[in-house]
Amino acid sequence: GLLFPTIGSSSRSGAVITVPWYWNIALQQDLTLEPTLYARRGVDLGVEYRWLTASMRGTLDLNFLPHDRLADAARSHLQLRDRWQLPRGWRLDIDAADASDPHYFEDFADGSQSSSAIFLTRRAVLSYRDDTWRLGADLRHHQTLDTALTSTERPYAEFPRLSASGHWRARRGLGLGFDSELTGFTRTDGVGGWRTRLRPEFSYDLA
Repeated sequence: GLLFPTIGSSSRSGAVITVPWYWNIALQQDLTLEPTLYARRGVDLGVEYRWLTASMRGTLDLNFLPHDRLADAARSHLQLRDRWQLPRGWRLDIDAADASDPHYFEDFADGSQSSSAIFLTRRAVLSYRDDTWRLGADLRHHQTLDTALTSTERPYAEFPRLSASGHWRARRGLGLGFDSELTGFTRTDGVGGWRTRLRPEFSYDLA
C-alpha cells in the first residue's frame, strides 16, 4: 500500500516530492517503489527490493531518471548487497555499486557522506571457514567519481586478493599456524604488481 509521502526542496533540483508504495510480495521478499518528482529535473523511478531465504539475504536499490532536464541525460544509481551461504562452509558476499556519471551524488545525495564520495567499490568475496582453516578470494574494483583525480591517483583494482590461514592445537599446549595473503594490483595507468605476505605462528600455553 501507499506510505506517507515526503515533501522537500533542493537548491539543485527545486521542489522534491516522493510517494512510496510498499508491496509485501511474500514472507521472504518485499518491494518498495519510490517515485520522486524533481521539479527542475523530472521523475526518478526508485526501487528497493529485499529478499531473505535460508541460504541468502540481500538488497537491490535502483534509481533511474530517464531524462534529467538540467543535465540533458539519463541518470541512474545501482547498489547490490547479497550474502549467499553455500554448502560445506563456503560463503559468497557481493557488494557492488554503480553511478551513471561522476556528479550523480552531488545532485541527488541525501547526506554529506554520500555527496562527498570519491569512488564506488565493486567487491565479490568467496570465503571458507571451519575450526582449522580460513580461506578467501576477494575481487575488488572501483568507479572513480572525483574527476579531479589523475589516472595515477586513482585506486588500484585488487584482482585477486587470495588469503589462507590455518591454526592447529597440538598436545601439551603447543600451537602451530600460519597467515598468508597474495594480492595483484592493476589499473589503467601506473605501475601494477603483486604483494605477498606469509606469517608463521608458534605458541605454547603454559597454563
